[in-house]
Amino acid sequence: MNGSFKPTYVTDPSQLQETTPAGTDTMPNFYYASDATANQLASLLGGTVVQKPAFGQDQGWNEPLANFIQLPNGQTFNAADVAYYANTGSVGSSQLTADITQTINQGSAWSNYYLNGGNLPTFPMGYVGPPISGMAYPANMIGADGNVINPSMQTTNSNSNT
Repeated sequence: MNGSFKPTYVTDPSQLQETTPAGTDTMPNFYYASDATANQLASLLGGTVVQKPAFGQDQGWNEPLANFIQLPNGQTFNAADVAYYANTGSVGSSQLTADITQTINQGSAWSNYYLNGGNLPTFPMGYVGPPISGMAYPANMIGADGNVINPSMQTTNSNSNT
């Protein structure tokens, strides 16, 4: 949150090659955080880097492995998801903190879906979820129920029924 996290993606096309039944293709790099980014993120969150397919592997497909972060509580998410929000978060540190928390909480659910199938994850409007261990939150970002509050949703929810 102090600006020291400057995420990057894998840029070497040879590391983004996938094999499909139709031949070879190159995956978009925004699904693949660089090793440096994953290591820094794991260090910031007290987790470890694990490599897993970014998506479930169908028979005949072989996709490159992506850097995931496994948190101490066992939750695992694709490091590229957080890299995206850190690179594009231009609405202030409180919103970036909420975005990163939401990405980790929801990202874990989506990662599980991509790898194991099942029902599509769904979340209530403005859902951020529980605080991530190791992340610091300003007191005004923690709701009465102990969950993280999305600052941009506070005004919207109090002035609207949507």
